[in-house]
Amino acid sequence: MTLANNNGLRADQSAPKRTDWLTTAQLIFSALFTLFYGGVSVVMFAFSLPEVRSATASNPTPLFGYSMGIICAILALFNLASAYYAGKALQLGVDSIRTEKRMRWLNALIALLPFNLIVGALVFSNQTLRNYLLPVLTSLSLTIGVIWLIRVGSKNLWSNHPQRDSGLISLMSGFTVWFIMFLEMMVMLMMGVMLFAGVMTNPDLFNRFEQLLPLFQQANPDTESLMRALEGMVSLPLLIGGAMFLIAGILPVIEELFKTIGVWMLSGRKLTPQEGWTAGLMSGAGFALVEGLFYGLQMTMAPDATTWISTLIGRTGGTILHTLFGGMVGLAYARSWRDGKAGRVVGVYVAVIAMHGLWNALAIAQGALALGGKSAMATNWMYLPLGLMMVIMLIAYLAKSRKLERP
Repeated sequence: MTLANNNGLRADQSAPKRTDWLTTAQLIFSALFTLFYGGVSVVMFAFSLPEVRSATASNPTPLFGYSMGIICAILALFNLASAYYAGKALQLGVDSIRTEKRMRWLNALIALLPFNLIVGALVFSNQTLRNYLLPVLTSLSLTIGVIWLIRVGSKNLWSNHPQRDSGLISLMSGFTVWFIMFLEMMVMLMMGVMLFAGVMTNPDLFNRFEQLLPLFQQANPDTESLMRALEGMVSLPLLIGGAMFLIAGILPVIEELFKTIGVWMLSGRKLTPQEGWTAGLMSGAGFALVEGLFYGLQMTMAPDATTWISTLIGRTGGTILHTLFGGMVGLAYARSWRDGKAGRVVGVYVAVIAMHGLWNALAIAQGALALGGKSAMATNWMYLPLGLMMVIMLIAYLAKSRKLERP
């Protein structure tokens, strides 16, 4: 038996749970972060909007504040959706809220991205338009990519569990991503201490750092001098090895292990494989959304349209990666909860951590070549394996979504 209301919502009444602690916790959590992100957005807009017009490369603070306002407004809306569905479930006294709105038009949402890129490229010639529109276009493009991946990945399960889906994204934006960042910062701090010890015992390394430090202390350091100093640093095996170990080794382990915390909380719900896949991709997409939006802050001060577009496309690869790998882990959990084969989860974790590490390693190699003074052609060649891996991940994501949709 189902209940329908004027908002197009349906509520499954087979298992009333007015005191469902998870739904109550979701409502409180999502409402708090709706207010938090909404409040931060209002404050950022209030202080930055009057100054955005005059923002420059030497004074980017107003532009960053304006961009932060946009980012927090987007995150507030995602949390608001979670609070709404949780509140509706508690109001009706049911364990599952559904909606009849399939929103199939979201499958075509990706068509807006070329339009955004064209508009973004055109506004670079006008400083005022660039300052006001580029942060909007950057955040909008990243959000569109995430929503499109969620829609095409969830297939026929779209709108079946909007409370669960929005709750997973809310949990990610309010807790999980910051918990992951805290763990990563702790690891970086420990590696920084070890690096400092290595510098102090290595005279050559100490001298190189001593030459580099004054450049970072300058308000507007000379770009050529900074690049020359960095070129010497990237030739040191200790630094390159340490960076590779951290970014391609440790960080993927932390992110993949904890990115799907929300899925762990569904262990007693007897998810189908497709439901596990969808729950996992929601968690991964939530991580990609928050990470992408905050990485987008650096794109607002891109020196030219080519840099902005290439950085935005590169960020798309990270969005696909996190969403796909989240879905794979969620699928493994759902299947293991049904057949008791825990080894499947371990195997999937090993696979996604290895692929994530490979992606990061390729990105590090590209950056090291650029800083190492290699030719533009040599540096650009590194984009080929990254682009190929991005295409393979997207094809795998779409194929897996379609396969799981079949009965």
